[in-house]
Amino acid sequence: MRILFVCTGNTCRSPMAAAITEAVAARRSVPVRVSSAGLRAETLISPDTTAMLQRRGIDPGPRPAVQVTPHLVEQADLVLGATRAHHDALRAEVPTAAGRIHVWADFVARAAALPPQPDLDGLCARLAEGEPLPDTDLVDPAGRGRAAYETAAAQIDELAEGLLDVLGAFAR
Repeated sequence: MRILFVCTGNTCRSPMAAAITEAVAARRSVPVRVSSAGLRAETLISPDTTAMLQRRGIDPGPRPAVQVTPHLVEQADLVLGATRAHHDALRAEVPTAAGRIHVWADFVARAAALPPQPDLDGLCARLAEGEPLPDTDLVDPAGRGRAAYETAAAQIDELAEGLLDVLGAFAR
């Protein structure tokens, strides 16, 4: 299963999401491939992102930011935006993938509340039937210091665990 995380600059939230989810998936032996991109990619992931990941035992190395493209979106089985704005922009840019594009926290919360689904497509179809939850955006820690990065990372830790709880049966 291929998961693409998307944020604005691909310097903070989406690289943290990809790295943390990959680490959790490896620990739990869930076979997923994760990547990340930004709607307006900058240059490199931020030094604060690198430091926060290293404090968690994850070494991202000098990773360049990646610009999201329709091709990247089309290749992914699931595209998770950090915010409703990312979700809306991606759906407008790649309408053929709209059913696979979700706000990450909304996807996890609503999917966890549903009975088990037969596959990822079925889950995405069920989620499309309902209304999104309010206030599910991941806060952008860019420029807000170490505490903001730690807060974002803690939220991402929980979301990664929840995501893999939901997707574990489909990724086998």
